[in-house]
Amino acid sequence: MALSALDHARHMAQQVLIFARLHNDKVVTIDEVEAVMSRDADTEQGKANPTTVRRIIRERAEIEGVRVIFTREERYWAIREQLYDMTPDQVAALADSIAEGGDDDPRGWDKELVDAISAHRGNRPVPARLYGCTPVSIRLWKDPYPALYASLDAADMSSAVYDVTASRDGKKRPCPPQPGKRLALAVGIKHGYGARVEGTAELFTVDWRGVKNGPGDIVHTFRRRAAVPSVDVETAREASGLSLGDLVEVSGHKVETDKGRDYVPAWYGHLRDVWVSDGQIVARVDGPEGEPGVPLLSDLRPVRWHMRTVNGGTPERIPTLDALREINNAMGIFREGVREMTAAAGSARIVYRDVRGEVWLRPATPAEIAMEQKPERERYAEGDRVIVRGTFYRHETRRTYVLDEYEGTVTQWVAGHFNVRAVEPDEDGVTYGVRPCAVSELRPVPPTVDDVVDVPHDLYVSGELRREGVPAERVRVAVRSLRFKRAPFYQDAEGAIVVENRRYVPQRPAGNPEPAPAPREWSEEDVRRARGFAAKWRAETVCAEPPVRREPTDEALAECFARTVRPLDAELYPLVRQELAGWDARP
Repeated sequence: MALSALDHARHMAQQVLIFARLHNDKVVTIDEVEAVMSRDADTEQGKANPTTVRRIIRERAEIEGVRVIFTREERYWAIREQLYDMTPDQVAALADSIAEGGDDDPRGWDKELVDAISAHRGNRPVPARLYGCTPVSIRLWKDPYPALYASLDAADMSSAVYDVTASRDGKKRPCPPQPGKRLALAVGIKHGYGARVEGTAELFTVDWRGVKNGPGDIVHTFRRRAAVPSVDVETAREASGLSLGDLVEVSGHKVETDKGRDYVPAWYGHLRDVWVSDGQIVARVDGPEGEPGVPLLSDLRPVRWHMRTVNGGTPERIPTLDALREINNAMGIFREGVREMTAAAGSARIVYRDVRGEVWLRPATPAEIAMEQKPERERYAEGDRVIVRGTFYRHETRRTYVLDEYEGTVTQWVAGHFNVRAVEPDEDGVTYGVRPCAVSELRPVPPTVDDVVDVPHDLYVSGELRREGVPAERVRVAVRSLRFKRAPFYQDAEGAIVVENRRYVPQRPAGNPEPAPAPREWSEEDVRRARGFAAKWRAETVCAEPPVRREPTDEALAECFARTVRPLDAELYPLVRQELAGWDARP
């Protein structure tokens, strides 16, 4: 005679009660019901309705002498009873261990346990139901460390690394390696959720088959790696030719994740640190989104450079990764915004339909790589003379037009651009227009052929003397060629012609001393302050009672002015002595 569904539920409830009397000291929880039903899932009673099974267990609990903890409220008060039976030091130690576990500790996500600890440690009066109660003997929260790791030394685990393999339906797939320090806690959480952990510290498995709310029928195998010989980090870093703080490029590579292989695109950043991990030398490199990356040192190389020219303006040096990304975007997802494009061997010409206009990209030469490139706002100072190559974008035709070049004077830096005032007046002959200009639209006013000093020059490349006695005529030919190419170059205060990383420095005739420095021009504020401090000096020396005769040396002036709220700068002491000499010359 076939049994009904209710008979199967009664039979399963009886199995759960027997399991509780034998293993859990007459306590039935939801976990025990699910464990017994999962064990007998292939039988008829294992397919019974779980709600009906729990209802029958609750009806027979008093007769069987078994305590039922099914609801959250029942579990909360059972935990309160256990905490009431513990000493204050034990409760404090439990709370501290939960806080130290962080997000990886399952006890921190247990709402009933956290609420019970908070209520127990608060200033509330003890509820009457806790007096004389007998707490259950089983632990009602999940232990973060399984029995497998109870006998392991923590220091030994922290230095170990495990290779992980996932098996499903006879197929094996490698997973990312795991450090032992995190692995002990991670496997402990899995053990608390019902996964079966077996093996030793050298080789163990975590079986998820049949676990409710688990990742599926997967078996993870953890094998401890053998110890590797020590590696000299400093020697390896020097052999790579890289230094801390260098701008490096990280090659793109594939990594193993829980979902399979994933590709990490290349990026560049500053090298911050190098150390040994799992027998391999790894480095910490600033990531593109602020999060640092940890690639292998062998995957790093010095960053490569490209030159980017916008609408024929001043070339800008950018990393090669950014240049290649712009080329790929122009050929791919943003090709609708491109009017024309040609590319070959790392160089490209892109004509956009927006305000960017025409962009040229090409690999940088060694001289351009060695050239110093300042931040945009530091490239020009107020009052510098520049050549402006402006552009105009017409929305009707969606084209960018290059305007005629003109000479201007930098007035200020505002919101990412320079304001430049024209040297020549406008058409009305009165106003001098001020135009905001991007850095790519400006270049220094180049020197003319007549500005070259008529003496032999010394050629310096990246600060190193390469050639002496270059004729002035050859320097003039170079200047004429640079002006024709509209290349950015300038003449510094020493009369040297500077282009990229090269400097043509004029020689001084033998026996001819250096010219005397030009006298400094004092501002009205400097003269006013020097006059006031000169009066203070006279008041404390010549006009004092009795008068004091002292020479106004730098040490004497510093001693006299040190007792003021705002002492005078030492560079103004000559002006003070000049004012004192003028007073002494008065009748």
